[in-house]
Amino acid sequence: MTTVANHDISNAGTYSLNNKIDDLVDAQIFRLINNKVFDQEAEHIVNISKLENVTEVIDFGCWVGILANEILKRWPELTTYHMIDAVPYYITKAKDLLQRPDLPCTEVTLIPDQFKGAIPTSILVHPYDTLNSSSIYSSYFLNDQIKAANVTIPCAPVKRVTEFVQANPQLFSGNQYVKLDLDGVDIDLVNAIIDHGLQPAVIQFEVWNAFKPGYDKLKDKLTKLGYVFPDTNIKIHQHFSVAISKHNWWAVGYDNVTTSPQAYYYKSW
Repeated sequence: MTTVANHDISNAGTYSLNNKIDDLVDAQIFRLINNKVFDQEAEHIVNISKLENVTEVIDFGCWVGILANEILKRWPELTTYHMIDAVPYYITKAKDLLQRPDLPCTEVTLIPDQFKGAIPTSILVHPYDTLNSSSIYSSYFLNDQIKAANVTIPCAPVKRVTEFVQANPQLFSGNQYVKLDLDGVDIDLVNAIIDHGLQPAVIQFEVWNAFKPGYDKLKDKLTKLGYVFPDTNIKIHQHFSVAISKHNWWAVGYDNVTTSPQAYYYKSW
């Protein structure tokens, strides 16, 4: 049973929450779409995908499908958009938003091969800001006052990254755009992909300050395989995402220290 502001709002099951929380999440989806929060990212994904002859998008950390929605609006001829998330409830919301029953979806919680902590079975989500609280890792750092106002949402079954790649090589072995937003697991998954001899057309992954040494090592490995990286200093930002291919790249740096977070986009074309 979960509580918000000391009122019981029990989950209705793994795939849905009660109407009060559902309405709050729907309001956030409407606000983010209306404010065009994901528009620039979608534009960059579509542009580099067409430059690299991508035929499939594999979206790890699809959340509630807003980015998918923006990409598919700009790229209606795209036939395969595979949504993957650790939270089954978010997959359900994404399906509701997109109204595309033909799109493949996978519910899985990915962890690093060397992960030794308690296996995550749920996350804590602030009902008024699921965008910035929907992280297995951020759940560990919430203070007690915030936790008291949060909702516990069940996670999908856990797989270590190597196990997942071994079982699903078809997601990484052709003309795919592989987009990762896995809150600290991105670099581990990219390493597992490359170590299995798989080279997607485009790989997008996120890097936080704490993981920059791992980024430098991964950059060296990928450069030797022919992937090209930004020639500008994106590491000046608190965290950033890079999308790389054999010919083009784009990147976005995020600075969240102010009350008005800023995103700075860079591209090679």
